[in-house]
Amino acid sequence: MGMAKATSELLRVLGPGTAVAVVAGSMIGSGIFLKPQAVAQAVPHFGLALTAWVVGGILALLGALAVAELSVLFPRAGGNYVYLRETYGPLWGFLWGWVDFWILRTGSIAALATVFARCAIQVVGLESVPVARASGVAAAAIAVLAGVNVLGARWGGFLQNLTTWIKVASLLLLACLPFVSGRADLSLATASMTDQPLPWTGLGAAVLAVLWAYHGWMNLGPLAEEIREPQRYLPPALFTGVGLVMALYLAVNVAYGLTLSQEVLADPGDHQVVAIRFVQEALAPYGGQGIAARLIAAAIMVSVFGALNANILIGPRTYFALGREGLFPQWLGAVHARFYTPARAIVLQAVWAVVLLFRAPLIQDDPRENPFDTLTNYVMFAAIIFETMVVFGVVVLRWRCPQAPRLYRCPACPWIPVGYTLALACVLLNTVYTQPTKSALGLLFIFCGALVYCLTRTRQTSPLQSSGPGA
Repeated sequence: MGMAKATSELLRVLGPGTAVAVVAGSMIGSGIFLKPQAVAQAVPHFGLALTAWVVGGILALLGALAVAELSVLFPRAGGNYVYLRETYGPLWGFLWGWVDFWILRTGSIAALATVFARCAIQVVGLESVPVARASGVAAAAIAVLAGVNVLGARWGGFLQNLTTWIKVASLLLLACLPFVSGRADLSLATASMTDQPLPWTGLGAAVLAVLWAYHGWMNLGPLAEEIREPQRYLPPALFTGVGLVMALYLAVNVAYGLTLSQEVLADPGDHQVVAIRFVQEALAPYGGQGIAARLIAAAIMVSVFGALNANILIGPRTYFALGREGLFPQWLGAVHARFYTPARAIVLQAVWAVVLLFRAPLIQDDPRENPFDTLTNYVMFAAIIFETMVVFGVVVLRWRCPQAPRLYRCPACPWIPVGYTLALACVLLNTVYTQPTKSALGLLFIFCGALVYCLTRTRQTSPLQSSGPGA
């Protein structure tokens, strides 16, 4: 595999349309199709379930308003790594890369590949295929997309554009389906699944599930070095992508709630994808549920494929930046001599994602838990810690660097970053209480990363640390 020297730069080949597609495509993946079941299991009726989706969307929008300022200050490859390093120091930048590689990005890839395999198997009518073979399909999807992204950012960007707009069209069809088929039933949305009072831990668990569906709105930052005029296009791409996804998610969840009862949505013994069950119910009077189920499974497969591609496209840019600046092995900071992509980082990420794919049962709090939920909750715990620090970093940098050139400024600062930080801190504490195994493992990985950093470098000066905001 030919490589240029490690100081090689990435090419600015991605336009504003691709930037919006990356934001929306990273968010729309498996969550809107599967997580309504986890939300229904956590809260007793549809109104509270929809509230959780609204809260998740508002948090994503508030976070985007804040992080857009950082993306303008530091339009370089690495995203959160750069923001954390410049705000809190190189240790925190390293820890983000450490957690992103071992848990966050690769865990997301493994979870998405799992859903892709399940839907692909249903599309071809082989629902009884053994779990090991399904995992093989998932691993093959990771390998193929890794190969595509090695060939060039344009290929990854083209695939992202295509799959994102297919996803948007699919969600619009789902939102309209109960009204077109005449199956919308308002009484289902107003009925309560239980008379028991709502535990606050249940609402916290519902918001955690929803945050997975919205997760990905920060994924544009790592691509800043490959986007044309990043200081001009990054903020509007963030707002457009998050706003579009929030509107689609709320519309689809209303459609679910008007067609399926909370008992049906929450059934822990039903391992069928919620969206497929929804389509079957909506089209029950007309027959052809089997064909409809396969069509929606195909749509979900495309949706998850796009989100999988987004993660495989974005993650290696962080490891590339860390390698280029000496915080990760320097060979990860090399750009392919022909394709101008961080090829080694892409391959390494794919290998570890496949390992996680086959090791999800080792981190289950409950053996009955869906492996998909195991992986996603495991991912979200680590993500919340660092992404909340990133958002609060806007306040820190306003104080430390008040005169830095800001072509965009977060409105209502510090109230928006502080409000976001407090809300996510509550979700984090609830996760520690309700999911101790995954929380402990997440904290252990962070501690191990700090130990590795301290043992390998007593002093670290990043090449870009002194460049300052806006460089």
